[in-house]
Amino acid sequence: MWFPAPLDISWDYPSPQACLGLVWLAKALHPELFPNLDPLKEADRFYQEFYGRSFTDLGGKL
Repeated sequence: MWFPAPLDISWDYPSPQACLGLVWLAKALHPELFPNLDPLKEADRFYQEFYGRSFTDLGGKL
């Protein structure tokens, strides 16, 4: 099973948004365990809270 990580996202090094990589990975590896988890929605909420603009507004996509 291969899940290419989003390449334009810096969620793989120590930073506040690194926790979003875990959200994305959980959904990618075990979608049946996280049926209501939406990584894009979580990213938008995180970025809005901490950076004042949503992930989508900043050009992010998954």
